[in-house]
This record gives sequence, structure tokens and C-alpha cells, in this order.
Amino acid sequence: MTAKLKSKFLPRYYQFIVFRKMQNFKKKMMTVMEYTEEFYNVNIRSGYIKDTPEIFAKYIYGLRFDIKYELCLMSLRSVEEA
Repeated sequence: MTAKLKSKFLPRYYQFIVFRKMQNFKKKMMTVMEYTEEFYNVNIRSGYIKDTPEIFAKYIYGLRFDIKYELCLMSLRSVEEA
């Protein structure tokens, strides 16, 4: 989306809202598959495309403790691996 279209259709604080949603994103009652899909959607809207260690940490942080614990035991490095 071009800058002109963004300014026309999105509020000025949209990027802030998306970053905030990314920071506070949690699995809650979703399945892991639903959580992963929504995580990727939020990730793309926030402008992050690469699977960096920071993005992976955010992904892991949003999972339930028992799932997070299992994934940490596996020494994974990316959302794709998880």
C-alpha cells in the first residue's frame, strides 16, 4: 500500500495500534494453528517480514506456559521451526 493510500484510509496512529497488538499478542483460547496464523497476520501488518530472533521471542512469549516450555526444550530458532 502506498503512503498516499495509507494516509487516506488508515488513521495516523494505526502503526502504533499494530505495534501494540504485536507486543501484547497472546494465544488465549486459540489453537496453536490459529495463534500462529494470527501472529503472522499481525506481524505482516506491523511491517515485520523476516523471522528474526525478536519476532521468534514475541511468538514464544504469547504461548501458554506448557507449550512455551516444550518449545524451549527443543532449541528452536524461528517461528517456522516452532
